[in-house]
Amino acid sequence: MKQRLHLIALGATVLLPLLVFSSAMVFLFDRQQQDQIERMLSQVARTLSDSVERQLSNHVSSLEALATSIHLDTGNLADFSIEAQRLLDSRPEFMSMRLRRAADAALLVALFPRDLQDNTPLDQLPPPAAQEQIREVVSSKRPTVSDLHQIPGGRAVHIGGRAGDA
Repeated sequence: MKQRLHLIALGATVLLPLLVFSSAMVFLFDRQQQDQIERMLSQVARTLSDSVERQLSNHVSSLEALATSIHLDTGNLADFSIEAQRLLDSRPEFMSMRLRRAADAALLVALFPRDLQDNTPLDQLPPPAAQEQIREVVSSKRPTVSDLHQIPGGRAVHIGGRAGDA
């Protein structure tokens, strides 16, 4: 009996540090794996964020260049439409472009990709909430991307006019 008790005590003495060591290693490995996954997710999120930021900057730059067109200053909407159509055709993710008069939000130019031109209805006045957004765009005197709608096949992108546009 004494020998059995001594054997159990010896086994517990040997196994207890092994159990503690194993538990500590499992905890450390788990923590290390969690840290690696967190770093990887953080890096993926940063990469995706940078990609989205680059795309938005690219689109905003293109729309700003279009909004500063001399054809808007001279009121030549036909030539402006040609420039805008080129931009629209070069951006497959753009669903449409619309230019509205600052004073009354009347639709001056509505452009659609060439493959959608026959199927897209033209609305003359936007809803009141959109009219308020148009007023904010006009008061800021800056090009604006607005009304990003997720619809099957793409997104609608509208540009706001500048104060004084005809």
